[in-house]
Amino acid sequence: SDTSASGALKKMTRANFVSGIGGTNTPLFKAYANANWNSANGANVSVPFNAESFDPQGTFNTSNGKFTPGVSGKYFFYIIIKLSSTQDQGLMELYLLKNNSVASALTARGSGTGSMSLQLSAVHVSDTNDFFDVALYQNSGGTITSYGGENISYFTAFKLTE
Repeated sequence: SDTSASGALKKMTRANFVSGIGGTNTPLFKAYANANWNSANGANVSVPFNAESFDPQGTFNTSNGKFTPGVSGKYFFYIIIKLSSTQDQGLMELYLLKNNSVASALTARGSGTGSMSLQLSAVHVSDTNDFFDVALYQNSGGTITSYGGENISYFTAFKLTE
C-alpha cells in the first residue's frame, strides 16, 4: 500500500506530497514611504512608512509606522531604503526596532558620492503585543534625502510557519 508505515517507498500521490506541509504566513504586510523625506545629519529619524501595498490582517499602522503582529511566533523582516547622494565615507545606520529597542541594525559607509540603498533582513520572535518599526541614522555632514515609492523604500514582514 502507498500509505503503509513500513518504511518502504511510497507511491507519490498528491495526498502523500502535501501531508505534513502547509500553514499560512500571516499576518503579513508591505508598507512604503509614499514621498521623499529628509534625514538631518547626526539624528535618528523614524522612517515614514505611511502607505501600504497590502495588509490583509490590518496589523500595520500607517499613522505611526508600526507593525503589531498580534500573533506569537517567528517573523521574517525586510527593509530597504534608497538614499540620495551621500558624502564619501558618510555613516549610515538602519535599525529595526522592537518595542523601541534596537532588534537588528545595519551599518554602512558610502563609497563615492552617488546614491545608495540600505537593506536589512532579520528573523525575530514576537509575542502578541510586541511592535516593530524602523529608524534611520546618518552622519554624512549634511541633510540627506531618502527616496519614497512603493518599490523603492519599503518595510515588509510575515509570520514564518512552524
